[in-house]
Amino acid sequence: MNAFAVLLLLSPPALLAQEEPFSLPYEYPAYLRHEYNIRQNGGFGKHTAVKPLMQYDATAEQQEQDTTGIRHSWLHRKVFLEHLIDVRGNAYSFQIDPLFDFGLGYETNKSSVTWQNTRGLRIRGNIGSKLAFSSELYENQSLTPAFLDTFIFAHQIKPVVPGVGIIPGQGIVRPIGDGRGWDYSNATAYLTYSPVSFVNLQFGHGKHFIGHGYRSVLLSDAAYPYPFFRLQATFGPLQYTWWLMQHSDPGEQPLSYYLSFRKKYASMGYLNWQVSPKFELGILQALVWAGDDSIGGPQPPAWQYMNPLVFLHPVHYGNGSEGNLFIGLNMKWNLSPRHLLYGQLMFDEIKVNELISQSGSAANKYAAQAGIKWFGPWGTKGLVLQTEFNMARPYTFSHIRRLSAYGHYLQPLGHPSGANFIEGLALARYHFGKHWYASGKIVWIRTGVDTDSLNYGSNIFRNYLEPPGGEGVTGIRLGQGAESITLHTEFLVGYLLNRKTNMKIEARYIQRSQGIASDRLLTQWFSVGVSTSLRNLYYDF
Repeated sequence: MNAFAVLLLLSPPALLAQEEPFSLPYEYPAYLRHEYNIRQNGGFGKHTAVKPLMQYDATAEQQEQDTTGIRHSWLHRKVFLEHLIDVRGNAYSFQIDPLFDFGLGYETNKSSVTWQNTRGLRIRGNIGSKLAFSSELYENQSLTPAFLDTFIFAHQIKPVVPGVGIIPGQGIVRPIGDGRGWDYSNATAYLTYSPVSFVNLQFGHGKHFIGHGYRSVLLSDAAYPYPFFRLQATFGPLQYTWWLMQHSDPGEQPLSYYLSFRKKYASMGYLNWQVSPKFELGILQALVWAGDDSIGGPQPPAWQYMNPLVFLHPVHYGNGSEGNLFIGLNMKWNLSPRHLLYGQLMFDEIKVNELISQSGSAANKYAAQAGIKWFGPWGTKGLVLQTEFNMARPYTFSHIRRLSAYGHYLQPLGHPSGANFIEGLALARYHFGKHWYASGKIVWIRTGVDTDSLNYGSNIFRNYLEPPGGEGVTGIRLGQGAESITLHTEFLVGYLLNRKTNMKIEARYIQRSQGIASDRLLTQWFSVGVSTSLRNLYYDF
């Protein structure tokens, strides 16, 4: 019996309130505010593991209107309260908003000024309650701090298009000016259709996230956008989401200079069960396979993996174990209206007897997460505290080929640190007044990195059979290799200008150290800026 059939048998359809079927932009601080407000209103939220959330899964807080009754000028309304262009009819709507990120800073490592110049546009609309679309474009130039330059040069692309490397989550960069700055662009879009109130179909180019934490070891939005098709069906306490994705590897040698980056595909199904108002449990099955064979020849589509209703494990085995198979678990437990406990497990490969004997088998590849959120601690309205632990054993997410690793555009699809790491982080966010907020974040990561061309298991794009890993090898331990420590401390204060576009002014301070003991990069970075923030950009790993 497949997952979709389980949905039909275990629960009668509970129809959702039908509204405009937009995907709400997933920006973590805005989502924390949304989550806090749900709890202030006595709820816990339902089916919140898969993000972006659909608009009808959110509360009215995210559609906040001006209720003061004060008459404002056209300029005031457009800057602080409304979309720039908002056309609405009886059965349709259409909005256009500018997107931007203008910032100026100073970084101590290079003793130089940094700046960010992002311009963009968002166009979205809907026809009735069944069909909606959205498209976002970003054009960027920036002079980045030293730790981002280090990332770019460590993630270089093969020469298909002009460029040096990638910047986290935003694609290929090209040098500008005297070579100290970068130019890059990216775009997202989707077309979504809900034929009935409990089913949504979406085709687009974007990112997704599974989980309730700051990170995810199942599916994260840290990498570059990718083409996808998504089906989501909600039946009362059960929700099933299935994706078919196409990923690219700019680091794999192209088949020809005239051909595009090498491609691979992923099929993922996630079944979420709202066991009770307080407890939510989900299971993920995912399979990644190469778009061409081992010598670069074209490979016919793996149709059997494109069935949203099939259990992938027996099909994968029956197909000669082609591709890289994963099984994941996700959990959320509302201990009280103020306390949320969450966790994840991701299994790449497990040998139970080796796990019990604690032999350190290279075949035991898994990742885990555990965290807790505290809303309104000590009765402090507007404050959210969060602490989280993440880890991944060596060689997790990797495979015998780059093109079947669990990654896209030179970044992991799970935790952005890849594998062979342990991480602890603490977050605090405080909203005071209607618009002001402040936050603090401390991230500590210990990674075992490769030395002398040996594969110690942190780079998910290397063959996990390379020594010291390999079939039947034991004695593999978390953190093996050269120890690299990252300590990222960040504080900011901001003022929210417009909720429609999440436009805000922020001042930020980052203190960071990273690297092995003999080659550590130390920096402090001060910056101020104004932006419309509708996405997550991760620079803290």
